[in-house]
Amino acid sequence: MKDPIAINALQSVDLNWTMHIRSVWQNMTDDVDGLHRDERQEIFANLKKLKDFPQVQSPLGIVIIGEGGSGKTHLVGITRQYALTNGLNFILVDMTDVRDFWETVLQGYISSLQEDANDGRTQFQLRDLIVHLVSLTGKSVSSEIMADLPVNSLRNAIRQTLNALAQINRALPVWLCCFKRKYPRQQTS
Repeated sequence: MKDPIAINALQSVDLNWTMHIRSVWQNMTDDVDGLHRDERQEIFANLKKLKDFPQVQSPLGIVIIGEGGSGKTHLVGITRQYALTNGLNFILVDMTDVRDFWETVLQGYISSLQEDANDGRTQFQLRDLIVHLVSLTGKSVSSEIMADLPVNSLRNAIRQTLNALAQINRALPVWLCCFKRKYPRQQTS
């Protein structure tokens, strides 16, 4: 027996209401300030300290656990948005299906560095990192050229950059960490 009212009601329900991990990289259009208020305030306070006193603070790593639908992904998305808006980097390591911890962490870094900005800049964190590392060598190479290289050519360019860094006769404060950008963001036109 088919009940048209029941069928219409079921068809109108959004059964895809939870956020998916990919949505972390999009700015939140719907935010509930009260959702995880204490955790949010603590995270934002720690990020502010990290930005204001980078020499004192360690990179911030946060583990977020909870039941499905409890707002974990929303909290991570709001944290990403806050970090990037405030001149910090953001690395997402998805630990939902871990076979090898360090491989998962590496994949999280690589994936996060390749994400595009909401304003259309492609691979903006990777480009900023490349510009910073190349600047430490005293050389001038376009981050756009390096970021757009095929994989093998990019590996060679990175190897050359790292070799040039190793040749420098002083200790360099190269910090590759979760949130703090220790170098100025490059303006693109």
